[in-house]
Amino acid sequence: MSPREQMLKAIELVEQAGKRGEVLTLDHAIRKLHAEYIRRQLNNKYGVKSSGFLILSGLYSKDEDGWKKADKALLRIFDNFIAGENKLTGESGVKLREAMDKMGIDYLHCPFFPLQPLDIDAA
Repeated sequence: MSPREQMLKAIELVEQAGKRGEVLTLDHAIRKLHAEYIRRQLNNKYGVKSSGFLILSGLYSKDEDGWKKADKALLRIFDNFIAGENKLTGESGVKLREAMDKMGIDYLHCPFFPLQPLDIDAA
């Protein structure tokens, strides 16, 4: 999707919200499109949300009953990425990028918040 098409899609979301009597800023529409791009991949490929993705990719711990639960710190970072508030740099970001690569989740071509390929040695 070209930058022009991306912006038109965001404006369309704002206009649709206005018709429903809701207030949606352009910034929120942009973040919503980014989140939708990642969440659709998680749902369509694996039928999971953020925490399920982390469990499937091995980023979990077990509670006292042996149930798997997503790593809380990584879940917060991943949810912030989905919200367009984190670029997934640093050690935790690299873990999450590696998990997305392993699971076939595209983050390099996201509308509005694409990430640049990470130089693993620099992170």
